Amino acid sequence: MSEVQRREELSKGIWQTLYGFPMVVAICFRLNSNGAAQLRDAIIKRLYGAKEKTNIVLQLYGGTNSFS
Repeated sequence: MSEVQRREELSKGIWQTLYGFPMVVAICFRLNSNGAAQLRDAIIKRLYGAKEKTNIVLQLYGGTNSFS
């Protein structure tokens, strides 16, 4: 459970749930949404287009997705 999901308390009574990257990737291949499609495309592009080992960075800012 700790590798997949973790809960942290931000302040008294306010919690956030954090998910591991493998869980996010697994879910993005099961969902049919624009954001999931963008993440799938970024992952596949990095995996098949890479000539050497690369990193995938997922950043979420206020509901918008940014892939680098």
